[in-house]
Amino acid sequence: ALRLLFARSATGDRVLLDHSRAEVMFGSTFPSDQSDLHVATSLQRIKALMTEPICLVLVSCDALYEALYDLLNQHYMEYAGQRYVRLAQGTHSKQCPIHKLFRIIVIVEVSDAYHRLAPPLLNRFEKQVLQRQHLLTPQDEAVIARLVRIFGAVLHDAFGGDLGDEAMLTRRGRLAVVGYHKDLFLSLAVQLSCRDTNVVAEAVSRVVWLLTPEIVHLSKHSGRNRAASLGVQVHEEYSRQAHGHLADFVEALQRDRQLWTDDMGCQAVVSTHSAMSGVVSTTVEKCCSCVGVALHDLSSVHDLEQLVDRFYSQDQGERVLLIQADPTVAAPGQLEH
Repeated sequence: ALRLLFARSATGDRVLLDHSRAEVMFGSTFPSDQSDLHVATSLQRIKALMTEPICLVLVSCDALYEALYDLLNQHYMEYAGQRYVRLAQGTHSKQCPIHKLFRIIVIVEVSDAYHRLAPPLLNRFEKQVLQRQHLLTPQDEAVIARLVRIFGAVLHDAFGGDLGDEAMLTRRGRLAVVGYHKDLFLSLAVQLSCRDTNVVAEAVSRVVWLLTPEIVHLSKHSGRNRAASLGVQVHEEYSRQAHGHLADFVEALQRDRQLWTDDMGCQAVVSTHSAMSGVVSTTVEKCCSCVGVALHDLSSVHDLEQLVDRFYSQDQGERVLLIQADPTVAAPGQLEH
């Protein structure tokens, strides 16, 4: 939902929210952020933002909802033309000024809204369910159907048997693709919908490249050829990847600045099946200076922000900041940061 709020329309001329008039706050699941001090710091930031004509987007900020009771209920008071709202923490509360054009959006998972959050909290809002399938065209749905069929064939070649239902597809999908979720193909179809290339072929290539090496090996040597019968040679397609490992990717970024995000460099999310310590980090350091940290080793958001600030403030030539986000160890909220 957060990405869709800031996504441009197919014509590129309309967005639901403009970055220049919006602020996003993420709830933290880092150990040191589960304290009253962190809540107080977050409330101070909200207090400052409320005085501006912007939209504040809260993502998984469960610890703040109680303190923002009056704000979320739009329980305002007005004096001398200035609007005020009460912010509270524990037994302390204060009336704080709020701009009349200030707006707030709370984003939660659908499952949390239906099963975990208290009804009195939900009743404070105008509720909208915003999901990727709401943006799909008939062409996108055809691409997704093709991807699901091919992915099911790859899983059959690797594991044998039929998928049976969506639960089985999800279980086996997580063994085949790190971070697999049910909206993977929807997200890919929406992303590629504006491309002029063969969308189906491009989508199939990207899905195959996400497979773990073990699944590619199993599907090749199992003797089952359901994917091949659909025109997909999994092993050959997997071998066409431009980068064999992380060091290859870093070298490519050094050679071709068109891959950069901006003049400062490239910000990329990379999936790798090699250990960050040892061979990979040593190989990357042959290309340039490398700063590495495991996300689950950090204790707070402040630690992460300090790490990034230090990295960008020091001018020491070409460098790489590697933040390892292991989905089996780091909490989902940490991955969002």
